[in-house]
Formats: sequence, C-alpha cells, structure tokens
Amino acid sequence: MRYTRKNVSDLLNSVQGSPDVQGHSTSTFAGATWTMVPSFGGGAVWQNSWTYQWTCEDGGTVTAEDRSTFGCY
Repeated sequence: MRYTRKNVSDLLNSVQGSPDVQGHSTSTFAGATWTMVPSFGGGAVWQNSWTYQWTCEDGGTVTAEDRSTFGCY
C-alpha cells in the first residue's frame, strides 16, 4: 500500500511512535537504508541512515518548512 504524506503522518500519530511501526518506517532504496522521520512541516521525510541526507516522501504537498529545512520541492 502506498501512503501519502498525510496518511503516513496519521499512521504515526495513531500509534504515538510505538515500535509497532518501526519495521514499516525503514526501507532500502537507491543503494542506501532510509528511515522515515517526522519533518518540521508536520509531514514525514526519508533520512539516509548513514549520511543523514533527507529526501521528501512523495505523494504530498511540500510545506515551506520542508523546503527550507530539507530542500524538498
């Protein structure tokens, strides 16, 4: 199932950061391991586990906070 930015935020809020979602918030793509972390804009971004680079989660509107903090467009 593909989650939009709002869906992911709602999911994480509903479990209040419980370990129940940890297995679903980590993924390997583009040759790196990424973890979904909360963004300053109220959504979620993928953070590279080794380089601490971020990329925006697709499917949602990018907020001004995410643009300035994570460079998302």
